[in-house]
Amino acid sequence: MYDGRGFFEKKLIFFIRYCFLGIYFLYLILLILNPLVMKKLKLLLSVSILFFALYSCDQQSEIDSLESSESIENKKPVTKSFETLTNDSNIDYCGQPVECPLIAGQHIDAGTVTIKNDENYLYVKVYSKAGFQNVDENIKMWIGTEPPSKRPPAGHFPYKVTESGDTHIFQIELSSIDAWSGDCGENTQPLIIIVHADVLTEVGNANSGETAFGGCQEGAGKAWWYYMEYSVQCCEEEECMDAFGVKHDNIQSSCINDIWASWLWGSWISGTGVYDGIILYLDDDDNCDNSDNEVIGHIEISISTMDSKQLKIKYVIDKEGYKLSEVDFSIKERGIDADYRNFNESVDMKSDHTLYIPWSGNIEYNAQLVYFIEKAKVCYTME
Repeated sequence: MYDGRGFFEKKLIFFIRYCFLGIYFLYLILLILNPLVMKKLKLLLSVSILFFALYSCDQQSEIDSLESSESIENKKPVTKSFETLTNDSNIDYCGQPVECPLIAGQHIDAGTVTIKNDENYLYVKVYSKAGFQNVDENIKMWIGTEPPSKRPPAGHFPYKVTESGDTHIFQIELSSIDAWSGDCGENTQPLIIIVHADVLTEVGNANSGETAFGGCQEGAGKAWWYYMEYSVQCCEEEECMDAFGVKHDNIQSSCINDIWASWLWGSWISGTGVYDGIILYLDDDDNCDNSDNEVIGHIEISISTMDSKQLKIKYVIDKEGYKLSEVDFSIKERGIDADYRNFNESVDMKSDHTLYIPWSGNIEYNAQLVYFIEKAKVCYTME
């Protein structure tokens, strides 16, 4: 798509320069051979040389500017490195993604392009409904800070891959992207991302090959093309806080604050069975009044039969956006002057987690009342 305008302008200036240089040497020769004749031409030639010098400097300045603004059109950049992901469902993305259509043949909705980031990587997911053409480098991408003044040649794009399926995910280190300023947020310089793909589109019962661009913004120039703008999203730190189980329905609880130098609730139960009436509250105000505390989930306690002698405690997060990072359970016989036996496990940010505790060595199974303290660390993950 390059029209060669800068190339011909440069060639014209070089041609004029050599012509004037030849005339100048001719002038010197004639000056030596016939000073009288050359005296009349001296003034005219001097003015011409001055005019050409001023003109050529001005034109060279314009060409330098042209080369800078059209670097993506005129120069073939160095190929950039990236990784390919087969599945991005486990990536903890930051902020909100940007999704734009993959447009083929100027007007056909052929798929989508989705851009996301985490703390270290930029992810660009290219999806084609009917797949990609069976050609080399059928997906190409360019990342910069300013959109080109016209449709750039995709062969000059630095990120290239050949995809045989219907989806490709680029994983690019943010620190390797020259166009990225290192900042994040909506008020920073956005990245300009151009995705070019050789796609297949469904036409009746057959597939047709088309050129496609991903984007929400139309590109400038006579030829059609699209691009995307993406501001790198900031990754907020997880906000974590304590939560405690409090009785409900058939389970009794009482508030105590002398175990971990903080308020918490203890519950006591008797006999085998399943107890699912324990509510998990956030510790918002560090006191025994939970009327204003937010319900975050619930706890199910299951006491097995005499044969297996097992205690099962399941922590469940019901509120969207929160995950478990730690569960803590303490147990003793009520009324016995003894320390609590404590059980603690780290949780890899899950919505539920179950502790399995054997009775043997921890508590007398035939005790009439067993005292439990349920505690958890929950984090807001913005999911």
